[in-house]
This record gives sequence, C-alpha cells and structure tokens, in this order.
Amino acid sequence: ADKDDVYQGRGISEFQLSDAARTYVDTQYVKADSDKVNAVVVKNARGELTLRKDGGKWALEQLPAGAELDESKVTSFVAAVARLSLDRPVGKDVKPEMGLDAGTTVHVEATENDKPVVIDYTIGSQAGSSDQDGFYVKAKDNAFVVVATKRSEEHTSELQSPCNLVCRLLLE
Repeated sequence: ADKDDVYQGRGISEFQLSDAARTYVDTQYVKADSDKVNAVVVKNARGELTLRKDGGKWALEQLPAGAELDESKVTSFVAAVARLSLDRPVGKDVKPEMGLDAGTTVHVEATENDKPVVIDYTIGSQAGSSDQDGFYVKAKDNAFVVVATKRSEEHTSELQSPCNLVCRLLLE
C-alpha cells in the first residue's frame, strides 16, 4: 500500500513526450486574416502610427511629405501584427517586470465574413536576456500573458520604436 503502481505501456516512448506547452495548445495567440485587415494603430511612449487601407492601398497617416510607402513591407508588417504565435504561456498575473503597463499597444481592425474584427494587444519587455527570447504579450480579450515566439517577435519588436518602423516602411 506504500508503493506507487507502475504500468508497462506499448506504442509510446519518453522521446515522444514534450515538456513544451506549445506542443499541447493552439499556438496562435492573436490571429486575423491579414488580407482582411483595414487598419493598424501602434502606440507607445514615443508616439503613434496609423496605417489605413483605402481602396486596396495602404496609407500611413504620419507619412512625411514626399515620401512613399513600400507596399510589400507594409503587407509583411500587417501580416506580422495580425498573427502572433506563442512560445509559452506565462500565466494570468500581469507583473511589473513584464513591462506591459508602459508597453507598445497594437490595435488591428479587420472585416471577416462581413463582420468587424478588432484585436487589441500590448507588447511588453523582453522575456529574458538571450537574443532568442521573445517579448511578453497580453491580448485584451485573452486572460493569459504569453511570450511571443522569436519569429513573431522579429516583426513586432520594431514596434518598440515607431521611428524605426516608419523608416522600415518608407522607400529609401
């Protein structure tokens, strides 16, 4: 009675089991069809950027006179902010070290199946000191804080500096 039961099983090995949460959950934390996105607004302490699609063409409200947007870069950027994948869930508690209180907010507006879709989320601090570490992300309609995958973070990390984003979206 003082011993745990041990069973022998077939068809599975310890190498098939993963300790990564993303193996067992839907990794799409934020998702919208980027082709259906109509607007993206990015805000942080350095300013605000507003991209709007009008007649199938993107416009940046803060675009300097005489400058032109690179449509392919805008399309790539919109696709990145419309879909974020999680690397790992962190929990429901928002802690100061996550940097979400002073983070970058992202607002995405889309129309899917003739219905408006609104996605709001905040990007906080980097979740570690390694270059491989993503950033903390908290969506308004999701109870969980997550760390976005490095792939997602590569596009969204530039949201930490709208100035860099404007430069990236402009033709040089």
